[in-house]
Amino acid sequence: REAARFVVGHMAADEAVVLVSGHAWPVWHYYAPHTPAMRVPDLEILNVEAVLDYAESAALLQKGLVGKSGAWLVGWQDDVVDPMQVTPLHLMQAGQEAPMQRQFWGLTVRHFAQVDAEAISPAIPHVLEPPLSFGHQIELLGHDVMPNGALLLFWRLPPGVNTIDADLHMVGTLETAAGMAYARLADQRLAGYDFPTFRWQPGQIEVSQIAAADWLGFDGLPGSYQLRLGVYARDGDPAGLDLLDAAGGPLGKRALLNVEVAQLPLLAYELPRQSMPIPISASATLDKDAVEPGQPVDVAITWRLGEPLTVDADLDVQWQNADGATMGQELMPLWPALPTSQWPADRFLRTVHRLRAPRNAEPGQALLMLALSNVPQGGTQIPITIVPSTRQFSPPALAQPIDAQWAGQIRLLGLLETLPATVPAGRPLELHMVWQAASTPAADYAVTVQFINTAGQPQSQVDLPLPNGSQNWAPGQVVEQALVLDAPTTPGTYRLITALYNANVSGQPRLQTGAGNDFVLLGEMVVAE
Repeated sequence: REAARFVVGHMAADEAVVLVSGHAWPVWHYYAPHTPAMRVPDLEILNVEAVLDYAESAALLQKGLVGKSGAWLVGWQDDVVDPMQVTPLHLMQAGQEAPMQRQFWGLTVRHFAQVDAEAISPAIPHVLEPPLSFGHQIELLGHDVMPNGALLLFWRLPPGVNTIDADLHMVGTLETAAGMAYARLADQRLAGYDFPTFRWQPGQIEVSQIAAADWLGFDGLPGSYQLRLGVYARDGDPAGLDLLDAAGGPLGKRALLNVEVAQLPLLAYELPRQSMPIPISASATLDKDAVEPGQPVDVAITWRLGEPLTVDADLDVQWQNADGATMGQELMPLWPALPTSQWPADRFLRTVHRLRAPRNAEPGQALLMLALSNVPQGGTQIPITIVPSTRQFSPPALAQPIDAQWAGQIRLLGLLETLPATVPAGRPLELHMVWQAASTPAADYAVTVQFINTAGQPQSQVDLPLPNGSQNWAPGQVVEQALVLDAPTTPGTYRLITALYNANVSGQPRLQTGAGNDFVLLGEMVVAE
């Protein structure tokens, strides 16, 4: 009653009431008989099977809000009929949510102003062609980032699949365009806790809504990112479902999505202003506490400005030994997507950088000094240990020489063991590969090893980055790498191949070999029962 009186007393004549509930209509009609309300879904009695999807709710709202300037959204047990919260999602896409101070027990009331019904659409903003298929159980159709920083993922059951029994979850790692880890997507159900995948219906478009703090971080910045996304069943293989190609062949366990964050996400709450503002405060963490000369180390720096800056600063990096002598110094871009002159004050902001220890760095304790260039105050320092170099330039004895070269950058010298002629179905096969840098590699590449059937389709594979970041390899350096992959479960004759690719570029392009191929044949093997 109080909610009905409040809405009727505050709504404009050209605004609409939207009821999201299965049985709120009779109650609303009793307390506000002269104020019509739109039912979403269009039910008078609760039906737990009538769950709204992205397209259905768009069609209802688009039709019902024509000529309306705003909408009052009233939810009563809306977690049953709208567990993905697609109704407020469409209203946020089409208008502006107004602040709401009043709260009501057992229900929610939200006000959306400046609503444009034509902006409500069932279309997916960024469509993936073709959809990404995970294990023939689920398809990812597209994605989007809202102005408030929320990440949207659009899913469906594949054509021909009417139901799945699994409770599917997703995990992910957010990386910069350069491949540096930026944030982590926490383990969660695909479309929210209240709507597990075993409740999904065929033909519906389901939506993940992930708040900015839960995938970008509360201190995240605008920019171009890549999300490595995996899907797994709670009672299945924790490594996750295979990402499949159009022919059904496995492509690995993670999909790579290019994600653009166009603006600084809105904060869920404002930080209190400092009584005595510190011009610049910073804290840093490293991905390792010891590094060899010339090796990379990733650093994450959290900044907070006491007052806005008027200059665009770079990152000033200095390596100092235990005596305070400078071993190396460089200036590097701080965050091109948001220059420091556009940074707001009294907000945490996080930048990440890949640094390299000076090649002439002396073993021992060192300090990494991090500051903003052209800014007299602020910055941070963090201790790091320089350890003696373990680089090797003499190859070990090879049981199976191969001598293949990719793009004039990397050579596969061979294997430390001879490949067996036969391997039992489903059993693990361990390989020890010996690499050599023909020149300084242009990127940090990854390797894939695959069993290929007679139809040319991969049936089993393993993917790993080359050790220590191949971009760090010195010309002539020899690097050993151990890999384990399971043999296919179907007996037959297979080719075992390997390839190198750039996992940090969309499409994960493979390097070409000197022979003009994008893979190298390691040998043929029989998979026996």
